[in-house]
Amino acid sequence: MNCPPMANEYRVFIDEVGNSDLKSSDEPCHRYLGLTGVIMQLEYANNDFTDAVRAIKQEIFGCADIVFHRREILNADPPFEALADPRIRQIFDESLLALVEKATYRAFTVVIDKKEHQRRYTAWQFHPYHYCLTVLLERYVQFLERHGLCGDVMAESRGKKENMQLEKAYRFIYDHGSHHVARKLFQTRLTSRQLKINRKAQTWLDCSSLI
Repeated sequence: MNCPPMANEYRVFIDEVGNSDLKSSDEPCHRYLGLTGVIMQLEYANNDFTDAVRAIKQEIFGCADIVFHRREILNADPPFEALADPRIRQIFDESLLALVEKATYRAFTVVIDKKEHQRRYTAWQFHPYHYCLTVLLERYVQFLERHGLCGDVMAESRGKKENMQLEKAYRFIYDHGSHHVARKLFQTRLTSRQLKINRKAQTWLDCSSLI
């Protein structure tokens, strides 16, 4: 029986560091792929946590409808020019760290060494991203099972073709399980057979156009 949607539903938000291209495995900067999952109670994520993030954006940048991107933040590129001022950057850093410290969540990361993966499996190779996704989902449903919870899954958009492959991989795990976790556990703890994809928003917005 499928796990029904419920008021105490959880969600794991998934994003990657690195890339899944096996051809780049010999390059030190591209040897590893990491997939991080952040588990939050869904109502909390959509309300209190989101409100706190928007408050920081409004206070520092004068606009809550911008999307945080690490590279632009580090370089103080638009729309984060205010961070070129050391005083403002300190306020921003302290606000963000305080938010992370006070927030209620669980975070975990799965990492694959693509070079070692190629060396060990010469005849057949699990797609690196899908391997990390499988291991991450195994841990997620085991977490839900231990605490008697249900939840869904949201991944960051990776491109049209990659998203289709990712959705297919998710449905396969949901329908068939994995080598280590039976399909029954996935189906009783996940509220949906459909993977949710968070489409990448525009990097910055002219907030004056929102008034």
